[in-house]
Amino acid sequence: MIEIFLITKQGADATSEFDPASKKVVIKTGSILTINLQAKAPSNIQQNFDMAKQALRDGKLKKSPDGRYEVLEDIPELSPSGASVIVTGKSGSGWKKWKVGDGRLLDVLRSGEEPSSEANPTAKAQPGQPMPTDVTARTPSQRINTPQRLVKPHPTHGDSCENLACQFVRKLKIRNRGRVNLDESRDWLEGAFTASAGGGNAQGDVLQIQAQAKQEIEAVITHFLASLAEGVFCGQSRFEWLFAKAVHQIEDAVTTHSPGSSFSFGRAQKILNIVIKYCYVWWLCKRSRSPKFGDISWVDKWGLYLHVPVDRETMKHLASLQDRNHWRDLVHERGQLVSWKWGMSEYRYLGVQDAIRTVAHNQNLDPICYEMKYIWKA
Repeated sequence: MIEIFLITKQGADATSEFDPASKKVVIKTGSILTINLQAKAPSNIQQNFDMAKQALRDGKLKKSPDGRYEVLEDIPELSPSGASVIVTGKSGSGWKKWKVGDGRLLDVLRSGEEPSSEANPTAKAQPGQPMPTDVTARTPSQRINTPQRLVKPHPTHGDSCENLACQFVRKLKIRNRGRVNLDESRDWLEGAFTASAGGGNAQGDVLQIQAQAKQEIEAVITHFLASLAEGVFCGQSRFEWLFAKAVHQIEDAVTTHSPGSSFSFGRAQKILNIVIKYCYVWWLCKRSRSPKFGDISWVDKWGLYLHVPVDRETMKHLASLQDRNHWRDLVHERGQLVSWKWGMSEYRYLGVQDAIRTVAHNQNLDPICYEMKYIWKA
């Protein structure tokens, strides 16, 4: 069985299993459907609507207040197209809608062959090891035309990612500003807040705004990390969807408490990315459980796809590279370095992540290890 997924802008978020032998699909428990069972179905997909209605009557679906449906029990023995109708309520070839873990369409499996291990990000990989060649599937690199290179296996660097991570953990305790002790659970979120507030006169105001929404922000982060630990693993595309969703929820939490505040995607991303980096360095120092978030062994499978915290140092680093012309529009605006705090949209942010991923790729490093070695110099 091969895990596949179908995510739409309308809110569908379905995970399924595909059997290459029978070419049948099983929609898995926990999937979110956007099919409108009150609408009149076209005759060619009426049977799929009837099947979804029967599943609702049988208690296999639960309707949410927003009109979507949650799958409470697996729905088996479906064709790819029938399964996509039940998920979205729209007709069309399911072979062209469902995707496998490396971001390719399910259509590549029509012959019954499984994806090769070289193109499958579910193959086990450790942070600090080479990036798999498929990481650009469904990423902004396709939009900003950054150069992509294939990376061959490379032995562990002498200046290893593990050593850098442990240096980072130790350094946090003794730095003069924003001291953080990851041995203490309260410091994880406090450290992220302080880092995301940035410098300047507004720092105190930003910290106050964030503190008002602290419980909501912590709930968003906890749910996001649980999604990495328990949800389906589908590589870069899945991570970026979960990440953007969580960042927007953080933005909403802050603006709800402070309607007049200006809280950009760039500001909110750093709260989440700092927590992610804390998890990364803690896990890489051989401690699979953190004081704050419990089991963080999800870093083992997601480490190659995690984002780096974007701030002024990240932007300055990109601007300093010899091939910076590839990212000029990401880094500068009207001759000035783009502010991650106020001027960074989601689109620009994803472009910055793709640029960092590319240069890390060229050094045979995962992004956070690259950031620690070349940007945040422990």
